[in-house]
Amino acid sequence: MSGGAGLALVETLLATLGQAPLILGPVVFLGHEVPARIRVGGKQTSSIHRLPGGGRIIDTMGADDGAIAWTGYFTGPFAAARARMVDAIRRNGSAVGLSFGDYAFTVVVVSFDYDIQDRGAVISYRLRAEIVPTGILIIENTAAGIAASIVVDLLAASALLPANAGAGAFNQAQDLLGSATAPTSTLALASVGSAISAGGQALQLALSSTGSRLLDDRDSFDGNGVSPTLLTGMTQDAGQLAAMTQSAGYVNRSQSNLNQLAGLPQGDPLVFA
Repeated sequence: MSGGAGLALVETLLATLGQAPLILGPVVFLGHEVPARIRVGGKQTSSIHRLPGGGRIIDTMGADDGAIAWTGYFTGPFAAARARMVDAIRRNGSAVGLSFGDYAFTVVVVSFDYDIQDRGAVISYRLRAEIVPTGILIIENTAAGIAASIVVDLLAASALLPANAGAGAFNQAQDLLGSATAPTSTLALASVGSAISAGGQALQLALSSTGSRLLDDRDSFDGNGVSPTLLTGMTQDAGQLAAMTQSAGYVNRSQSNLNQLAGLPQGDPLVFA
C-alpha cells in the first residue's frame, strides 16, 4: 500500500470513527443505527408589522427550536427489543437526554413508529423529538428531581469512560449524592462538586492527550505505507476519543444542574471537547 493511499485510508477511518454514537436516554445507537442525517435548528418567533410604503417593524419574541427528527433501522436478533426500548421512552413521555457528536439536548419523544421487516430481523423506524426549552435536564421540577438528573447524567458519563478518564470520580459523585441523607445540603453539594471537578479534570487531560496522540500518529506516516500496529492504535484512540467527547456532554450538564441546585451562577463548561 502506497503512503498516499495509506494516509487516505487513515483519514477515512478517522472520519468514520470520529462520529460519536447517538444516545437517547438509556439507548445507545451505534454503527448503522446512527442516522446519516439529523436536522437541527429552528425559528425566531416574531411578529411583523407592515407599514405603508413597504416599511416594516419586526418584533422578536424568542427562539423557537424546531423538532429533531430522523429515520433509521435496527437489525439482528435484538432489533425488536431495541425498538421496544425506544418506544418505551415515547410512551413514558419523560424528558430524556439526547446527544450526538458535540450536540446535547433535553427532549421529549413525541412520535416513534416502526415497521417490522424480514420476520423481525430488520426494523425501520421514524422518530421525532421536541426540545425542552432549557439546557438543564430536570426530571421533576424539584430539588430531588434535579439531584436525580445529576445521578443519571453521571451514570451515563462514567459508563462511557475508562477509570483513568474520570469514571472513578464520577461514580464517587453519584454515590455521594445518592447516599446522602440530605442530598441538597451545602456539605453534600460541596462534596459532589469536588468529585465532579476532579473527574472533569481527568477527562479533559485524557481528551487532550488522546487527541494529540492521534494527530502525532497521523503525521508520522511516510512513503513506506501504513504500519498495522499504528493503524490499530489509531483505531482504538479514535473510538476512545468519540466516547470521551460524548461523556463530556453529560458531565457538563451534571455540573450545570449542580450549580442550579446550589444556587450558583452558571459558568463555563467544565470540560471542553
